[in-house]
Amino acid sequence: MMKRLDELEEHPDFYKREQRLVLMEDGTERLCWIYVIQRFRENLLDLPFLSNYSSSGPHGLVYCERYLRPDKGYTAKDDVQGTLH
Repeated sequence: MMKRLDELEEHPDFYKREQRLVLMEDGTERLCWIYVIQRFRENLLDLPFLSNYSSSGPHGLVYCERYLRPDKGYTAKDDVQGTLH
């Protein structure tokens, strides 16, 4: 399963998989595997934080299936890393 997840997350080129201590709701800590983005546009940190997401939420960020998107060349990876042309 880890191999497939690594492929999905493009480890180690886009995300890097590493172990970190995670604080659970009950106050205990667990050592967990997580994927961390290595390079990203700094201004992404200025965007509002969404604690949960619904396509019909007040943020107006409606999800669109990839095959329905007008820009077929768009990739989230390029957007996050700031490499869109």
